[in-house]
Amino acid sequence: MNIIGRKGFVSVPVSERFWTKVNKTESCWLWTGTTDRRYGTIFNQGRLQKAHRLAWELTFGAIPQGLCVCHKCDVTLCVRPDHLFLGTHAENSQDAAKKGRLNQNHAVKSTCNHGHLFDEKNTYFYPDGTRGCRLCRKEEHRLRRRRKRHALIIFLAKYLKL
Repeated sequence: MNIIGRKGFVSVPVSERFWTKVNKTESCWLWTGTTDRRYGTIFNQGRLQKAHRLAWELTFGAIPQGLCVCHKCDVTLCVRPDHLFLGTHAENSQDAAKKGRLNQNHAVKSTCNHGHLFDEKNTYFYPDGTRGCRLCRKEEHRLRRRRKRHALIIFLAKYLKL
């Protein structure tokens, strides 16, 4: 069913548009629409969404907050619902490591990209299980506050015509 959208364009429901961009093979159902060079993408309700996530939502419903849609088959363009499963970012990384797909270099790195040591005092663990450098994080926050303060000063100078 087509719906007349904004500016008079015919709007085709995403469920119809989605399945026309899928090539169903014996094993995987491959996304043939646009990609971000790794995963399939499609516009849905005014925003770009990953095709495998939309395949999950169209088949099973909403994705709970904090969960990823992972591939059993490890084919990033696959949108076949029975090849997809829900998991946390950490579980997805563990699955990738178990299958030998994960770049193990980061896990064994002893320093961050800026040369700071990953030790007990300087290592920050994010809620998704990944780690980061406390010193770099502190510097990023400092720079962000500085940019905000600078933008405020410029705004006030224009507003007050100083």
